[in-house]
Amino acid sequence: MKDLEHIRPIYSIGTAKSLTGLTSRQIRYYEEKEIVRPFRTAGNQRIFSKQDIEILHITKELLKEGNTLEGIKAHLKNLYPSYYEKKKVNDLEARQVRLEQLTNKGQKNLLNSFYEINRKERN
Repeated sequence: MKDLEHIRPIYSIGTAKSLTGLTSRQIRYYEEKEIVRPFRTAGNQRIFSKQDIEILHITKELLKEGNTLEGIKAHLKNLYPSYYEKKKVNDLEARQVRLEQLTNKGQKNLLNSFYEINRKERN
């Protein structure tokens, strides 16, 4: 259970800022570069785990030492291989859900348009 506790998303970006001393922009940039990959809620809000916070701390320290982001990312992938592999699976699952949502919305819009046309034709 302790391992699961470490990866459970619990911190908002504001809390992540406080815990790491990074700015929101820095955190978003590291996410853009796929160094950290927080969970996203249905409303697209970032939620960070303890492991995400740990990765942000390591990133900050390695940057201070003069490492490049590419080098840091490679180092982190060696330290946390399951983090990056699991995130790939989660991202694919999230994309699939979003695609299903868009498909359902598109089908509803198409049906609504169809019913509206039929209604107009009857009048």
